[in-house]
Amino acid sequence: RGSLQAAGAATASELSFARALVEAATTRNLGVRFEIAGRTRGGLLATGDELQPYLRFYSGGGSTVRGVSQNLLGPKYLITTPENAVAFGCLLELGGCPAGLVVDDDDVVARPTGGDLLLEANLEGRVWITERVQLAAFADYGMLARRWLSGPGTPGDASDSESLITPGVGVRVLTPLGPVRLDAAYNPQGTKVYPLFTEDPTTGDIIFLGNVAYDRYRGEGFFGRVKLHLSIGQVF
Repeated sequence: RGSLQAAGAATASELSFARALVEAATTRNLGVRFEIAGRTRGGLLATGDELQPYLRFYSGGGSTVRGVSQNLLGPKYLITTPENAVAFGCLLELGGCPAGLVVDDDDVVARPTGGDLLLEANLEGRVWITERVQLAAFADYGMLARRWLSGPGTPGDASDSESLITPGVGVRVLTPLGPVRLDAAYNPQGTKVYPLFTEDPTTGDIIFLGNVAYDRYRGEGFFGRVKLHLSIGQVF
């Protein structure tokens, strides 16, 4: 399946863009108890304007890349309070943070930028162990590019693109409401560098404090990197 959207002067729109999204999925039986399923999705956005965030592509979550929180795969900005920035040793001015600063997940909020180019691929093997219970093993891949025609060029821009593979296992149980699915996916991502912003407490202006190192799972063990998803129905 696929979709195509476009707007411009010909449609009397104030926006100018073209957006294409295609997706394909298949499931094949391998004998009586085994099956294999796959899915791929790709999107491309071409625009000459600053668009509303909902028109951009996002990835991550229980139906895409399961080792990542909803929409948080890909380039990001980090936001913190002025109080936290000062505690980090930053000055509340442009580029005010010291070089090599590492921030904790508890002290910042990650905001996805969305992207113009999206690629996703999922592969899942399933086996029936009873008439109502099915086990699964899977690997999810996602890549999101913030700009597919040109990279970032000004201070405070997020990274150009990010990609990640997250493996996992799951169980499906047939119920009168349909198959209930529980997936556990592991996120192997390490430290990344992102731009950090805060608000000037006096004027309310947004301040770019500099690029800082951020590890969502710093100090956490194996199980701290595992993301759980509970839903009804197969993921694809």
